[in-house]
Amino acid sequence: KDKDGDGAVAQVDGDEGETETQSRSITGAADHADDNDGTNKGSAVCDEVDTATPSSLPSPTPVAVEDVTAKEKSAPSTSKKMTARATASAKTAVKAQPPPIKATTNDFPGLAQFNYWYDIETSLFRIYTLGRTDDVPVVPPYVPHSYRGTVQVYVHITNSTSFPINVYWVDYSGKHIPKGKLHAFGGIWTQTTYIDHPWVFENAETQEVLLHYVPYRVIPTTSAVSTLAEDGETGMHKFELIPPTQTSSAVAAPYHVQINDPVLPFPADAVFSDTTQALHWTLLHMTRMGIDETQVDTLLKYLSNIVNEPATTKYRQVRIGSSKFASIWLSPARGILLAIGFVEVGAYAELGCSEELSRDGVQLVALAIYLIVKWKDEREQEAAQYGANGRQQPHGADGFGRQGFGRAGTMN
Repeated sequence: KDKDGDGAVAQVDGDEGETETQSRSITGAADHADDNDGTNKGSAVCDEVDTATPSSLPSPTPVAVEDVTAKEKSAPSTSKKMTARATASAKTAVKAQPPPIKATTNDFPGLAQFNYWYDIETSLFRIYTLGRTDDVPVVPPYVPHSYRGTVQVYVHITNSTSFPINVYWVDYSGKHIPKGKLHAFGGIWTQTTYIDHPWVFENAETQEVLLHYVPYRVIPTTSAVSTLAEDGETGMHKFELIPPTQTSSAVAAPYHVQINDPVLPFPADAVFSDTTQALHWTLLHMTRMGIDETQVDTLLKYLSNIVNEPATTKYRQVRIGSSKFASIWLSPARGILLAIGFVEVGAYAELGCSEELSRDGVQLVALAIYLIVKWKDEREQEAAQYGANGRQQPHGADGFGRQGFGRAGTMN
């Protein structure tokens, strides 16, 4: 186990079962060896019976059986000692080395794994499913109808397209109930709804479905972008429907509209083009989710080890299941690691290849350290301004209150 939290732990979860299997096979071999060299008296008696002729067989007596049994019980357990030594040796062998780092170069792997993580992380708060212009079928969100929730959310939507948009609420039986219209070129529609209430937006002229939307959890507010409604208590989801943008290949995205969300931009691959953007958003999300200071300090220690010793692979190949690293990997701080080039490979998070980390790679890690330290200072200043409880949060921002669930993302 990595006691300091600054290196890789070689043992992979589940190795204990493999070691026990090896021990049983070794034990069997040791017992067989005892039979061959005659230390097991019961085996010696059997050998004598096999080599005797029928006419010379002595009559067995109960006393002889009892004597043999007593000798077996009093004999030293050589096989057990051998088994214990073999088990210890097998465990040592299992813990010897982690697998080789998978990457063969130090080239930056891109933001694919960050984008994948980001889309999952933000889907805990809202779900956007866009209607498509091609033949790819659109699967609506898994929420087929509204549930009788207890947490309100204020929805503020702007239509920046060239056509009007009809708005429908999906009621408790799954029926689409008309709730209003967004006029073209800047029309605004607002509505107080509840968490887990689905909404559908369609082109008022062609009846094409543009968007399936479900507010899934109240978004905590930050100093960068407020998610509080005007009443100071209700959480707010605010976004804009815009025309589809051009991709890098100068081909229009296959959607009728796209989303401009200032809090949780969507989708990730259309928003994040470099590491700096990904780092800034992750730090803001760490503020939003209230990550623990000890986790941040541990993360800084991991990153500092990489900068100080870029040729040491154990600092760039960390077992995800280790206790200290798991607390980081399962928190919003995972975005920091993915943004600077860490990739998930089986049971490990890996950065770079087996060779010394490149200068560009070290600079990315150093950039992350600088931004984290700056973020910590700003957080301390905010704590001094608003106190230990922080700024006022909207009702339901802690994730509780959804019908049939406790904290968002986990079932009771």
